[in-house]
Amino acid sequence: MTDEEFVPYVPAEKSMPELTIKAMILGALLSVILGMANEYTGLYVGMTVCASIPAAVISLAIFKALKGNILENNMVQTAASAGESLAAGVIFTTTALIITNSTFPTPIYETLPYLEWTVLILVGGILGIFLTIFLRYALVVEEKLPYPEGTACAETLKAGHKGGKAFKYLMSGLGIGAAVKALVGIGGLSLWKFDAPGILKFPLMNWKGKPLSGALYSNFACEPLLLGVGYIVGFKIASWMFAGSILAFWVLTPAMAALVVPTTSLDTASFIGIWNSYVRPIAIGAMLVGGIWTMISMRGAILTSIRRARGARGAKLKNIPRTARDLPLKLGIIVVGALCIPAFVIYYTLSNAGLGIIALVLALIFAFLFSSVSAYIVGLVGSSNNPASGMTLATLFVSCIVLAALGVTGEEGIILAIGIITVACCALAISGDQMQDLKTGYMLGATPRNQQIMQIIGVMAMAVIAIPLLGVLDDAYGIGTGLPAFQGDMMRSTASAFFETGAPWILYVIGGALAVALILFGLPVLPIAVGIYLPFYLMVGIFLGGIVRWITDKIMVKHSEEEKAEAENNGIIASSGLVAGSALAGIVLAFVIIGTGRGNGLLELSGLSFTKYFSMAEAPGAVLPCFWPTLLVLALVALFIIYVAVGGFAKSKKA
Repeated sequence: MTDEEFVPYVPAEKSMPELTIKAMILGALLSVILGMANEYTGLYVGMTVCASIPAAVISLAIFKALKGNILENNMVQTAASAGESLAAGVIFTTTALIITNSTFPTPIYETLPYLEWTVLILVGGILGIFLTIFLRYALVVEEKLPYPEGTACAETLKAGHKGGKAFKYLMSGLGIGAAVKALVGIGGLSLWKFDAPGILKFPLMNWKGKPLSGALYSNFACEPLLLGVGYIVGFKIASWMFAGSILAFWVLTPAMAALVVPTTSLDTASFIGIWNSYVRPIAIGAMLVGGIWTMISMRGAILTSIRRARGARGAKLKNIPRTARDLPLKLGIIVVGALCIPAFVIYYTLSNAGLGIIALVLALIFAFLFSSVSAYIVGLVGSSNNPASGMTLATLFVSCIVLAALGVTGEEGIILAIGIITVACCALAISGDQMQDLKTGYMLGATPRNQQIMQIIGVMAMAVIAIPLLGVLDDAYGIGTGLPAFQGDMMRSTASAFFETGAPWILYVIGGALAVALILFGLPVLPIAVGIYLPFYLMVGIFLGGIVRWITDKIMVKHSEEEKAEAENNGIIASSGLVAGSALAGIVLAFVIIGTGRGNGLLELSGLSFTKYFSMAEAPGAVLPCFWPTLLVLALVALFIIYVAVGGFAKSKKA
């Protein structure tokens, strides 16, 4: 089926306002707001989620008052989703230079000079747009890949123009997420005693005769954000991630502890230290092999798509319909060439001319390669499941090997390697997002060229504030402590291993062998490896969100496919609100913390904390938290998602 044969929601022969001033302004604004929310989410959870659907819902509500049309709505969500995708590229890479225990100077403006790193982020984002323009026809039109979020976003926009309660669901989720996050953040929900804000833990068994909260334990955060993420990624992915965490904390870490730590010195801190020092490098090795295997397994389809794209773009098509018009490839070549100049200048300032050229070549090669891979993968599994960290890690490995072979050492090597992966990661993150948006536009009848322009607007808007926001969050919470920045920590430790401390090759090999074993058994490597790398408390919350998704799917199992899709979309909208609300509240709290000079627990300082009313008596040296309030809060949030997904569907059916 070609562009000419497919009849979209708005036919090609019908012309509507698309690239309007109000669409560009609102798109840029939402790019910043949702990008900020995703930046916080990624730093805290180690995962980012697609913001296309919430952006579409918000634009529907606003443009209803402004009397906008569906194609303008689509332009807004296109720009907004670019911001949240660029946030992933930023937090997966640049945070490696500011994370706790880094050897680099503080404050952040010394570690990450604003102009240099903003330019690298912008270069990567723009490259991601132009490097994949020629793939649109092959992947969206000919391959007919599902692009889950893109399809769901198109259906959301169509349903919104016919009426519905999507905005109400989104705002309800946003309010609930923000309220719970605010209560936890300021101490009003400190209903137990623990050593980290918002986290509940209790030991399940003794380890070598000692109580060890951290060996075999169940702990989780009182975070609607985690339930929202788990619902969005789905039960299957959430289950595999949780399985990886079980493997890490209940098998690998105890085994390593038995080998390397004397019985008399084992405690919670040393146990977590073993997980961090020995088990997480195993996860890195598994992610590296998993990322490479993903590319190998899809090589045929990706190469076929590229060949089709070259053929389609090379043909001299006359009278191209509006819905098939992309930005010119010649313009793309000019823009990419122009972007090479500032990128080279920055790499040169980080090293020297020779290394600057090598860094630029590596960045361009991996940006093009992984942008193409990302564009294809998200078409199958969705943007939220895009293995961006695995592809970025592969880029880092090769870059470190090349730079180390050239004699680069110390901080120079680390900074230059992070500069390379910043461009590549931002490019692959944006390319996947762009293809989702182009799928939405294809179904609705948008002009691809206008969407690509809106992507550029969204990237530019978010790039301007990405580094300053990192500074605010670092000052308030500490990047690497209060906000763990797991991918940044992984990139930092990997680069440091090459240029400073020495790489733990044995552990990397063990991780690679584990990945090969998983592949042979037909198991998904990347979700399991991510579960091994991330802390247990995050995986529990995400797994609970996956269970909520499973419950709603089971309730809807006997309904039609259209009804199932409607219920699923309602749940995703509510979950997206929970994620965005919690993240935005965390950002607001960051400014409060900086302004007051106080950390979390503001209400405790004023004597309003509820801890004294709900905490259980403590035995000497033990922690017996009152955990039922946490379970109650999370249960209510779960019921909210189920009610919106299933109850909202039932109400619309009656109507």
